Amino acid sequence: LAEALARTDRLQKVLVEVNVAREPQKSGVDPSGALKLIDLVAPLLDLRGLMAMGPTEGDPRPAFDELRTLRDQAQQRLGKALPILSMGMSGDFEAAVAAGSTMVRLGQVLFGPRRTG
Repeated sequence: LAEALARTDRLQKVLVEVNVAREPQKSGVDPSGALKLIDLVAPLLDLRGLMAMGPTEGDPRPAFDELRTLRDQAQQRLGKALPILSMGMSGDFEAAVAAGSTMVRLGQVLFGPRRTG
């Protein structure tokens, strides 16, 4: 990635995905390593914010609060705003918005349940 970026004159806009739900089926860096990863990628990429999915079951608010806290810590470390906090899907977007989400993913609300097969 670093080599490809060196060949271009613009930075790629990215979000860092954090597995605040700590569920093995979900993607993202473990919260304990998130700030270290952010420190590594920030000089090479245009880091715009963080993203996460809430837990499959239970109250999503602690996970969303943790992501917001990590974003706030990253902003302080980097000395720049990270305006995007992407969290919340059809089943938990209200809690995500209350926790400060600036981007929600509402596929099922808009398009109905996923079709399988």
